[in-house]
Amino acid sequence: MARADATTLVLTGIKLIHSTLLHENIAAEPELLKAIRRSAEVETPASDVSSILCDTYPNLAPLARELLTGPFDSRVEIFSKILEVVRSNPIASDIDSIAAAFFCNQILPGSFSHFRLLTRLREAFPSALLWYGVFSCLSPQFDITEFGLGLVAKLTRDLLEPFSFDSRPSCDISFDEFSVLSRLPIKSDAFKPTQPKIALVALLPGVNTFTRFASEDDLPVEHDRVSIDLEEANTRATGLLEEAIMILRRVNTSAARRSYRFKR
Repeated sequence: MARADATTLVLTGIKLIHSTLLHENIAAEPELLKAIRRSAEVETPASDVSSILCDTYPNLAPLARELLTGPFDSRVEIFSKILEVVRSNPIASDIDSIAAAFFCNQILPGSFSHFRLLTRLREAFPSALLWYGVFSCLSPQFDITEFGLGLVAKLTRDLLEPFSFDSRPSCDISFDEFSVLSRLPIKSDAFKPTQPKIALVALLPGVNTFTRFASEDDLPVEHDRVSIDLEEANTRATGLLEEAIMILRRVNTSAARRSYRFKR
């Protein structure tokens, strides 16, 4: 089911990108999009997409090989270098986003565990996060039962359960209501969940999931920055004054001793 959805998404995305490229006077569908189409329709290896990207961006091939064959701990660093190559040699916004998404998936294929790397770069690669999800689903290593810490498997299970709109709601609150209330610290008596500090939220009618929420008692007390700075300044000033007083006392004591000796 996940691969079928990813295939549909790939074909739709390719049509949108192709229409965009037509406005940029690029009439022929690039070989990159053709390779992605083949990968989605007949499950061809991703090596075709990789080789086309390496031919498109200069000096990318050595980094692409190192990303696949090098140690896992260095893959994020290599991916950052790949992004530098792509940004230094831009082709088109959507094509660059595909390149970023493809190599991000190569860090750990099928896991979608490095999406935060692309979230930070959404202005430079606006559609990369979407394509990252597509490449992740198309990867042979992708397992829907393990994706999202089991959340997808739970959603799939709940979607297949019998449901009637006439039945009584089994959730504490809907997702839309919870989103609005979450803008401010939520008190447990706002909607009285069945369990303390845990709410059963309806993502869709009949599809519920548990989520934790922080009450006002759980939130740390934030001091005013100015007050903290003043307190630190007063502490330092007090320490300096005490040190100055000690020095004055030593000087006075030493002067008194010299005066006593002179009188004698």
